[in-house]
Amino acid sequence: MENPRIRCGLVLLALFIFTQVASALQVTPGSPCAALCLENDADPFDSAASTTNATDIVCKDDDYSSNEEGIKFKQCLECMQKSQKQNETETDVGWFIYNLRFALGTCLYGFGDEDKVISSPCVINWACQPLKDALTSGLDDEDASWNYCEAGNNALSSKNMESCVSCLASSETETYLSNCGLLFSIRHSCGALTNLTPQSSSPSSLAVSSSPKPESSLGCRALLSPGVSWKSPMLPRT
Repeated sequence: MENPRIRCGLVLLALFIFTQVASALQVTPGSPCAALCLENDADPFDSAASTTNATDIVCKDDDYSSNEEGIKFKQCLECMQKSQKQNETETDVGWFIYNLRFALGTCLYGFGDEDKVISSPCVINWACQPLKDALTSGLDDEDASWNYCEAGNNALSSKNMESCVSCLASSETETYLSNCGLLFSIRHSCGALTNLTPQSSSPSSLAVSSSPKPESSLGCRALLSPGVSWKSPMLPRT
């Protein structure tokens, strides 16, 4: 007769195995950054191997240097910010911005995991709260298109951007979310698109300006390096 304790143990083990989510960040198939963004045994050319989840996100400054997921996130995005990889409708620049928005959406608004919301006075109406729609737009659908640029009544172009970054920068534990220029990197991506001419439907030749930015007065160092080119707008994976 089968031991009920053994049977129960096997069931719990199976549930544990199947509920674990592999740590993998969205990245373009064949990207040189794949080794930093995917699991060690994942196929770097398989688009299904990369899916960003709330389990991949950390929100405290210390976690980006001591936590496995935090170190992986930081190394992956540092690679993607410089990558020019493009594969059909996907580019590392598009997923770079998508992953940034995912991190901010999770940490500020609990996207994917409400338990990860940081305890911060910054998520209020005069600071980060008005940016919610723009930062979380399309995350559910793995949509790395530029639709977020106009979400929330063009919230990324509002004065709330500066207020949000200033507030986060004053925190003792969440300065990474602002000091690395995450929010401004996202807004810069929209700014690059506004410079397109009717004759140039692809921003592949556009580069982020290296001129001083208004946010420099906030003590915020942009994560994007000068001269990073913006590739064509992304489409959702099919």
